[in-house]
Amino acid sequence: MRMRGWVSGIVLVASAWPAVAPGVDGVIEINQAAAEQGGIPGDAAGFPVSLTETGSYRLTGNLDVPADSTGIEITAPDVTLDLNGFSIRGAASCPGDPPAACTGTAGRGIHATAPGSRVSGGFVTGFSDGGVSLGDSSRVSAVEARRNGRVGIEVGARGRIRDSHASANAGVGLSASLDGSVLDSMSLRNGDTAVILGLGAGLASSVLASDGQTLVRGGVLLGGNACNAEATCTQACTDVDGDAFFGDCLPSDCDDSESASFPGNPEICDGIDNDCNGLVDDDCDPGSFSIDFCKLHFPLDASASIDQTTTFLGRVLAAGLTDQGPGIDADPGLVASVGAGPDGTDPATDPGWFWLQASPNAAWDGAAAGEPNNDEYEADLSVSTGGVLDVAYRFSADGGLSWTYCDRGPAGSSDGYTPSTAGSLIVGECTDLAAPGGECAGLQCTPDSAGSAFCAPPAGVGGQGATCSTAGDCAPGLGCLDAGGLQCLEWCRVPTGAECSFGSCFSLTPSLLVGAVEWGVCL
Repeated sequence: MRMRGWVSGIVLVASAWPAVAPGVDGVIEINQAAAEQGGIPGDAAGFPVSLTETGSYRLTGNLDVPADSTGIEITAPDVTLDLNGFSIRGAASCPGDPPAACTGTAGRGIHATAPGSRVSGGFVTGFSDGGVSLGDSSRVSAVEARRNGRVGIEVGARGRIRDSHASANAGVGLSASLDGSVLDSMSLRNGDTAVILGLGAGLASSVLASDGQTLVRGGVLLGGNACNAEATCTQACTDVDGDAFFGDCLPSDCDDSESASFPGNPEICDGIDNDCNGLVDDDCDPGSFSIDFCKLHFPLDASASIDQTTTFLGRVLAAGLTDQGPGIDADPGLVASVGAGPDGTDPATDPGWFWLQASPNAAWDGAAAGEPNNDEYEADLSVSTGGVLDVAYRFSADGGLSWTYCDRGPAGSSDGYTPSTAGSLIVGECTDLAAPGGECAGLQCTPDSAGSAFCAPPAGVGGQGATCSTAGDCAPGLGCLDAGGLQCLEWCRVPTGAECSFGSCFSLTPSLLVGAVEWGVCL
């Protein structure tokens, strides 16, 4: 009797603790009691069950997930989850065959934000935001997803779905992103496309889809036996703008030339129909702030060879937004662009300007930079033709409906935009310093200290021996060099000096090499 009472006491004590423990093989076990009481490493009581540590987990019973909740949320990389033949069941209802939509609550069955998840061996049903949704390099095997909304099973880039079944989901059946694969699986009676493969070397092999469903691929490789019940096989899809919506198959894109425009994308004030409802900037919030100051910060003057990338930085003050903290204070309405256009022109009116969207500089620290109220944006600019270009930034507080143009600092936009105070980008590498015009077509071929030479702004008229302050003061074929004072001097090839109209060719200290040629000056 004493022993039976002692055993009973142990059970009562144990029941006061979360019902979770590592199995004999070290795998963390999950069941309804463990989910509701907490105790799984890194997880609080209730749903979702949060897997915050890399390792192996296993269901030991079904999970019944309450309304408006996700079943299992995976935030750690390289997590293995064995459903062990059990089900994760949500509260959403997805009637019909195939269902047109789901009613009820939000949430996903299994959702992973980190890469490398492995999920296998069970069932997921009743989640309006999708059954199984995993990150990059993930694997799903032997899983059945049925009567979920949006998508049955999806994996990110380089993910794989194998030996799995998606049926009667209101959206897409199976989806694998960039370079993903779907193998030996079925997608039957779903409300949208049977199978989607992202761009890259996608692969679908031995996949069966039900009558009337389109089997879609975006990849460049396709295995055998990827057909529907009518033996209508694959359809190649075009995604010009890379937003995973297609111009010629499902899910369809209303504008396949604009990556910010696709069904379900939130509408912002940028002059684009973001959500594909046929209306531009409807119900968008233009924001409650304005651009108070902006400037092109760095570099102010740059040289680059054709197609060489130069990173330009711009800074902005929008009171009530950018002054909230020393880091980036982003807002959907704040849009930044860097642009380049013909020398001496107005970027607000000249059609020769082109613009590239800039992104917040993640490394920005306003306090360390001495500008605690400003934020910094960056963009990479390259040009495919030679010449001299003006460079400027522009910022918008209403998603791109109106712009403030910014010339070079420190005054920036505070005194308006003036073409004479724009930044400059000299594009076009050259090698012949002495040739008037030559490679630079009327510009000055000017070397830098690193042994490269670029086509500089139009040359001046200063002849041999004339006083100068920059190479732009000198006639073509002459450089501005210090010979007891800055003077315009003829370039010459060492040691021949054939270019010298008088005098001899002298080397520079340190020597100047452009390519394999040493250049000196005539004195």
